[in-house]
Amino acid sequence: MFGAAYTGNGWNGGRWGELPLLPGMAGRFVHAGLALDGALVFLAPPRPGGLSVGANALLRAGCVGARWAVFAGAFANWALEGKPQLQWLPSLRGEVAFEKFGVSAAVLDHAGFAPLYVTAELPTSLGHLCVGYLAPLGGLVGFSRPLGGQLSPPARRSSTPAS
Repeated sequence: MFGAAYTGNGWNGGRWGELPLLPGMAGRFVHAGLALDGALVFLAPPRPGGLSVGANALLRAGCVGARWAVFAGAFANWALEGKPQLQWLPSLRGEVAFEKFGVSAAVLDHAGFAPLYVTAELPTSLGHLCVGYLAPLGGLVGFSRPLGGQLSPPARRSSTPAS
């Protein structure tokens, strides 16, 4: 995941209306109905004297069914010049899949950048299109594409001919 976000934060020594770069990664591990969900995002200010260097981390555990998933965990926000430098907050997420679309709702999701949202997720031939409401900002549109399937190696084929 890579992106940019417009923010209107201000603090002693900072400026209003900075546009930071947000390199990061997110992933989910599922095994036997249990799952770990996490994300890590770095805040990279484009120039000195503005936004503070920082990072957001999210780790949740949950249960996954054939058409649903529920996650609960913690979100940590670290800012070099913040007071306090480290904040811990709870994070919750729920997902339900229907025949042709899915619905998800969360509190402090996307590594803490989404305070509260509800979305409809529509599968397409290229990935998932997401349309919803992000409080308090308004509309939310997103697109995601899985990079791959399972992490396990493919089954080996025998190189000897069958007799």
